[in-house]
Amino acid sequence: MDFELLNEAIPLLMKGAQLTVLISVVGVLVGLPAGIALALLRASANRRLRSLVRLADGYAALFRGTPMLVQVFVLYYGLPRHQLHRSRAREARRNAPAHS
Repeated sequence: MDFELLNEAIPLLMKGAQLTVLISVVGVLVGLPAGIALALLRASANRRLRSLVRLADGYAALFRGTPMLVQVFVLYYGLPRHQLHRSRAREARRNAPAHS
């Protein structure tokens, strides 16, 4: 077993785990209030407020109705085509090896 490779990989895996937990916590902190708000809007007697729920339903239907691979392709290929991407210099700095 190559312990040197393992020693190099563990810090990267730990950073990845930290990022995963952070993304999960942010998702819960954003999603829970949004879900509660939509549930309250859905139960509302006010017609104008309930029309907002239709927008949310359309958004959910769009993402449920398209395969995940199509969504990834749109993000990966579609956003850069419309200039919604990071600059190449910033990306190069981010991907540069830390031990150079």
